[in-house]
Amino acid sequence: MESGCLETFCGQIVSAQQLSEIAEITETFPKLSRTELANTICEIFSWKRPTGKLKSVECRQFLERLEDKAIIKLPACRKKYANKVKVRIERSRKADPQPTVSTKLKHLWPIRLIKVDHQEQRQLWYEYVDRYHYLGYQLPFGAQLRYFIESGATDEILGCFQFSSPAWKMAPRDRWIGWADDQRKTNLQKIVNNSRFLILPEIV
Repeated sequence: MESGCLETFCGQIVSAQQLSEIAEITETFPKLSRTELANTICEIFSWKRPTGKLKSVECRQFLERLEDKAIIKLPACRKKYANKVKVRIERSRKADPQPTVSTKLKHLWPIRLIKVDHQEQRQLWYEYVDRYHYLGYQLPFGAQLRYFIESGATDEILGCFQFSSPAWKMAPRDRWIGWADDQRKTNLQKIVNNSRFLILPEIV
């Protein structure tokens, strides 16, 4: 197994020894799925997010890139997957359209961000975004944090926020920051992506 140039994973150079171990793992365990291989390799090399979760999705993409370069051989895909995973969201009366709220911002003040951290909140957040955001709800890759935007005066939900892991490359963002490739690779994990922002349609 040889590679004509340095390989990188999430901005870190992958050593020849690591590539050799990756090749050995994929050859030794050909019956594992690609996701299982990615999880195993992340565990071995401690490729984890600051939260401690494995960088499984990024690792699978990295392995497939290695396969494209004929550096390793992966098992056949068991199931096709896409970068944007569409999921079915159950509908309920809780997210039905409400009477129009037409007032000045000062009458809704203070505006609060309420972190979504239990199942009932998550289900309602999914439904609002799936119903009313023009992109709908899609399962994001990487780390994510979700919030409700809430009026402190009325306790009404006004909208939804979602922050998620940054895209590896994004031309408008990278031009605005003005960083070089090596700076981006070093500092990318200090960036978050505002992947959903919704003001509910009844708020005018």
